[in-house]
Amino acid sequence: MRALMVTLLLFASTSSTAWATNFRLNTSTHVRGYVLPGANDTSHHVPFYELIGLRADDLGVQGLSLVASLWGQVHLNDVPLDEQRANGDVNVFLLSYRAHEKGMFRGLQLRVGRQFVSAGPSVYEQLDGGYVHYRSPFGLDVTAFGGVPTGIRFLRQSWPTNANDYKYGGNWVVGGRVGYRFKEFVGAGVSFRHKAYDAHTAFQELGWDAAVHPNSKLTIFSDGTFSMIAERLKEARGGVRFDLRRNLSLMAGYRFSEPDLFIPRTSIFSIFSDIKHQEAFLESYWSPKRWLSLSAEAGGRYYGETCNLKEYGGQSCDDGQLELRGLLRADARFGLERRYRVSALVERVGAPDGGYIRGRVGGSARLVRGLSATVDVDLFYLDARDEVASYVIADDSRLSFTGAAYLGYAIRDNLTLMAGGQAGVTPLLAQMGTFMVRLSWDIDSNPTGGPVRVSRSASPSFAYLPGGAL
Repeated sequence: MRALMVTLLLFASTSSTAWATNFRLNTSTHVRGYVLPGANDTSHHVPFYELIGLRADDLGVQGLSLVASLWGQVHLNDVPLDEQRANGDVNVFLLSYRAHEKGMFRGLQLRVGRQFVSAGPSVYEQLDGGYVHYRSPFGLDVTAFGGVPTGIRFLRQSWPTNANDYKYGGNWVVGGRVGYRFKEFVGAGVSFRHKAYDAHTAFQELGWDAAVHPNSKLTIFSDGTFSMIAERLKEARGGVRFDLRRNLSLMAGYRFSEPDLFIPRTSIFSIFSDIKHQEAFLESYWSPKRWLSLSAEAGGRYYGETCNLKEYGGQSCDDGQLELRGLLRADARFGLERRYRVSALVERVGAPDGGYIRGRVGGSARLVRGLSATVDVDLFYLDARDEVASYVIADDSRLSFTGAAYLGYAIRDNLTLMAGGQAGVTPLLAQMGTFMVRLSWDIDSNPTGGPVRVSRSASPSFAYLPGGAL
């Protein structure tokens, strides 16, 4: 991967900017501070982040693009455990080619480098490798990818990178999807993924997805994944959607999930599993006025039998049980030019080990010229205390509260200042708070005959967490 990055960088640096008819660059700086109370003393952390994003299209050849996203981090004060003072990584670094729509290879897309790929209902990978996608004029849709999975060490990689940590010889992933679509009436596909860690199979799955549109108001859909290792379903979903009017739709369906199959089979944690559940659900959306929309969801989840090991051997099992969930949401826009927006949500989720009731209210407004405001209040009430929280806070608090408020001011069309923060109380944190100031700068120019976009933002912030622990 390192050699590939060097090659791509040399290619990008030697390409004249006049080659690219569309060039965009953005950078952002973020300084954040927080305090972590410990058993013996308190540590103060001030990490400094720099993020860089780059995209250049039509690099000498129409359809050839360079895409990059990188980040770096330096701790200016105390360094957290298991981290180094300097850290960083590459999210995306690739060359992409998309054939012209009227050319002989129309419908073809190729990518090489570090990238995120998807194919099928449950395949989403970050890898160093290649990707090819072809969609024929006759409805055939083929996707294939392969390479080294990189997400396994994405968050904890030191900088400069130690090549041995990648373990290219033992970690690899391949997969793809074959599908067919007939106009706007029918679409279906079958997908496959095989992923290995240290030369041992972690995932081997088959997936399917299908949708039928008998008419403009009716959709029938289904998708799911089957684990070839465990020889059982990982997840499945199916349902029917009715678009009764332009402003009214209803959906009814079924979901099934086996949570333990989302854990790699090479992980020791795969022996621990949340209980599987099945759910029948109804969803609706209604917009009686242009400025108002209402949505509602209701579902009944059946959780299967659960068994736990007893303290002195053996196990105890509980029968399956039915839990209900529901959600109501309203969004409204009003005032001159829809300057004001208010959203409200009420949700209830039940679960065998403890559910919750949630209420959330938020709003935004464009005030006097260039000034805007955003407010958000989020409340959770837990049915039962989390076991971890019981060790952190002595009281029986089940309420979680978080409030946030921000003010923004457009100094110029391309220069914006924002300030604000959030504070709250949760069962895990007696108090928590964050303050942030961000300056964003966008520049648009056209020196080479195509749009060039450069953006710059700086975001210093400070978080204070007294009396709590993460």
